[in-house]
Amino acid sequence: MNKIEKFIKECPKAELHFHIDNISPELYLKFVKRNHMNVPFQTVEEVKNYYTFSTLNEFIEKMLASIEAIQTEEDFKDMVIECAKDMKRQNIIYRECMFDYTGCYQKRGITLETLVNGFYEGLKVVNHLYNDLDIRFIANIDRTDSAENNLQYLNELVKYKEKIPLIAIGMDMAEIGYPASHQKEIFEKAKEYGFHLTGHNGEDVGAESVWDALKSCHLERVDHGIRSVEDGELLKYEKENNVLLTLCPDSNISLGVYPSWQDYPLRKIMESGVKVCINSDDPGILTYDLVGNLIKCAEIFQLTEKEIVELIRNAFVYNFAGNQHISKVDEWLQKNNVI
Repeated sequence: MNKIEKFIKECPKAELHFHIDNISPELYLKFVKRNHMNVPFQTVEEVKNYYTFSTLNEFIEKMLASIEAIQTEEDFKDMVIECAKDMKRQNIIYRECMFDYTGCYQKRGITLETLVNGFYEGLKVVNHLYNDLDIRFIANIDRTDSAENNLQYLNELVKYKEKIPLIAIGMDMAEIGYPASHQKEIFEKAKEYGFHLTGHNGEDVGAESVWDALKSCHLERVDHGIRSVEDGELLKYEKENNVLLTLCPDSNISLGVYPSWQDYPLRKIMESGVKVCINSDDPGILTYDLVGNLIKCAEIFQLTEKEIVELIRNAFVYNFAGNQHISKVDEWLQKNNVI
């Protein structure tokens, strides 16, 4: 292990773009057995082989198929516990977990109360096991659904705002053909309810998708947003307005947004002055977790220690829960003579 790898692994970290729905092959098989499902997979390796995709739409199709294993309150509870164990393993002290209720569970008759109760029970276990972790939730709306249905969901969701630490409304699913502006009134209402605002844009569609989301939905952050690099005026706007991009390099490369790590424009977007942080997106079904993404970025783009520190600190500075954890990072950095 070289110095940079050691630093990345040991430094306290935060993650702002993590989908808790996309469970690991191990958890998938556990749920399949518990819920008495007949599936064509018997081993973890077989499940991993199923998770092969080259486009966002293909990824969504396979993701929705695998999520059918998630059915009960106990399943949602176990998802939170596994999330916490993963955080401890990677020394992630703060994580914002996205979930997709309408796109993944509602159509199968699973109530929102089931999901929330499971998350609540999972958090109780996590708080008992680990008193140094902070898990918050982002509820993503399905951008392919009607604004009417999403508004109905939002009005139900707000009832649970205090039961679990639900801090933001996001947006995902298929991007092509579904501009963010179609969901404008949802984000207006979400802001009235006191939610922070974010959303997946600039992944399958270029800079115009990011512009549309920022102007129509007034997002505070952009999830992915990597294709902002295609428009200099957009980069200038994001820099001047402190819009953080929650980049997910491994995910973008796996889904064909860029053909290789060498083609990924991380260096260019950092040099533009736009604030970014690195995230894993769906580590249960992709190659790299947060630590792996950071190490790979450091190697490929020859990041300096100072640049890595900036990427790590940005996730603490621009999270939706405030800056209460930044002192832990800075104390660690000072103690280890990094800053």
